[in-house]
Amino acid sequence: HAQTVWQRIAGGSADAFADAMGEARALERAGRTDEAITAFDRAQALAPERIEPGLHALRAERSDPAAVLARAERLLATELGPHERSQVLFFAALAQIDAGRLAEAQSLLEDATRFRSDLPEAERYYGNLAELLMLEGSLERAVLTFRHALHANPAYLPARVGIVVALERLDQPEEANEHRIELSVSGADAGTLRALGITFLEEGEGAFYEALLHEASGDVAAARAALE
Repeated sequence: HAQTVWQRIAGGSADAFADAMGEARALERAGRTDEAITAFDRAQALAPERIEPGLHALRAERSDPAAVLARAERLLATELGPHERSQVLFFAALAQIDAGRLAEAQSLLEDATRFRSDLPEAERYYGNLAELLMLEGSLERAVLTFRHALHANPAYLPARVGIVVALERLDQPEEANEHRIELSVSGADAGTLRALGITFLEEGEGAFYEALLHEASGDVAAARAALE
């Protein structure tokens, strides 16, 4: 009889947690961010051992880097598995990027990706780190990190574009061309690529990037014109 009572208590707690998470997700989808964060916090209070509410709240707080970093610090002080720890570090790194602290972001991303090629969405972790390496001029490391991103997801377009740019800067046109071909057969059009918000281009590389966009969409004439 006692076991049945505890099963009911556990079941009720699980139901309350599921309800709180459902409410929070619905508020997030509706764009009611502050209410969603409060609801995720309620869900967290119902199941302190669960990481999902904290991760969802981190995502919802993206527009407030200080709040993301404070929550990330609290979460990192708890016992997390390697995947969960890497996810928290990733959100903290994005917050540091948003705050303009690129060195701190790079350190966090390096920590998040260290020895972790099996992370969910690993291509985003590696891709963001590679872009930061591009910004600081570490081209060889950027190429290696873009390769990690493409190993995780060969269709990840930011890495496909980034590795072409990095290899061109390193004066390795043959390998760059191989990735250009992959880019052109990926089915990406210029609008898709432009929407990626590439951040690592140097002054004067705009024409090269425009050419890449036209190449990817199959417009060879426009690609040549962009480079003239």
